[in-house]
Amino acid sequence: MSKSGQYTGTLNEGDLLWAVKNLCGLDLHEAENYSIMTIAHRRDNEAVQVTADMQTLLMKATDQNFVPVVDDKGSFIGIVTRRAIMRYWLDKFTSQT
Repeated sequence: MSKSGQYTGTLNEGDLLWAVKNLCGLDLHEAENYSIMTIAHRRDNEAVQVTADMQTLLMKATDQNFVPVVDDKGSFIGIVTRRAIMRYWLDKFTSQT
């Protein structure tokens, strides 16, 4: 997220671990000297607009563990997890049978 709250990307656990290894020589105290903005990230989880439909969320979730959600100004407002999407579809499917 930028200083203005705009969604700019996602850091995952692997990104952080590689940074601690490569930038800091596995020294966690040294890691405190680095801005999180200097850490390279492997890939971004693509965000959706708050108005996205469930089909769009499902398509994103096939490639991502979670889907970031942004408002009309591109500001980060939260995430939808793959688990929540699966539960939605499971509830929808089981209520129709």
